[in-house]
Amino acid sequence: MPELAASYLRDPAMLSRKVQAHLTACGITTTEQMAGRKRPVVLVGFHSLRHSFVSICANKGVPLAIVQELAGHGSPAIQRHYIHVDAGAAKNAIATLPSFDDAPPGLPAGDTAATEAPDGTRAVLLARLHQLENDASLDAIRRAITALEGTP
Repeated sequence: MPELAASYLRDPAMLSRKVQAHLTACGITTTEQMAGRKRPVVLVGFHSLRHSFVSICANKGVPLAIVQELAGHGSPAIQRHYIHVDAGAAKNAIATLPSFDDAPPGLPAGDTAATEAPDGTRAVLLARLHQLENDASLDAIRRAITALEGTP
């Protein structure tokens, strides 16, 4: 959308006004007057589209580092502000977690010795891995993969 990008550079508020006008024309209440405030509070607007994009990607399982890159968020903390996980996505995420009773291939059920960390449990390592997956930038993930591939 090069025309929108160019007009945004000339007048950043213009794009928000156009989105507000379109939402209002669609019958969507976009603002609400609050007691003690001169101007109404925006309920739905341009940033709603950003929240929707980020949330839809997250709920469909797009890795957060990729969503962060696409949305142009400078940090995982900013991105977390925009993500709204729906109940179905949360349920699917829980369903993908391994059972702690499951043994890796080749080990009898209940034998977790090969998967235990010296300083904790397999669960601790899995939690750390999931946190890295969610919080690391795309560049950090690439560096980690490169480092791991170079390790014998």
